[in-house]
Amino acid sequence: MTMVLTRSALTMALALALVGCGGAVNTASTDLRTLARSSAPNDALACPNLTCAAKADVESPLFSLGSEELGAIVRSIISAQARTEFVGEDPDIGQLIFVQRSRIFGFVDTIWIQTVDLEPKTSVIMYSRSNVGFWDLGVNRRRVQTWLSEIESAVEPAGNQAAGKPQPAKSKTR
Repeated sequence: MTMVLTRSALTMALALALVGCGGAVNTASTDLRTLARSSAPNDALACPNLTCAAKADVESPLFSLGSEELGAIVRSIISAQARTEFVGEDPDIGQLIFVQRSRIFGFVDTIWIQTVDLEPKTSVIMYSRSNVGFWDLGVNRRRVQTWLSEIESAVEPAGNQAAGKPQPAKSKTR
């Protein structure tokens, strides 16, 4: 029985690997404030309260520094992540675009990070999405939460206070 399960698991893993290694990677710039999310459970959005049209999974913290300085910190932190590559930017909207590959199968996820001015504070909108497959098993949400925490930790020691840790997004009424 164990041998049959092991072969089945191996076969499934190899099939997923072949699917995950190909496919188109979306790295086009898009204003995350007006993002329309798909119904597939393979993405995660972090956004400051009442900033994005789409429902956020995580509320982004607020920072007491300029957008350019925050963008430079974000780029430095995210560029240092394992298996992550900077692939583009849109300076007009303060957006950085990265791809990250999964450790074992090389599945590609695209991550868009956009700084936003919320006078007198700034924040980031972060959208992480799998390029292949319907489910992501929570990978994108964990990535967004981890990266927001790392950004927040990097900003706080510099004497800049964030307005709280990344939290699950609150329901917003319009």
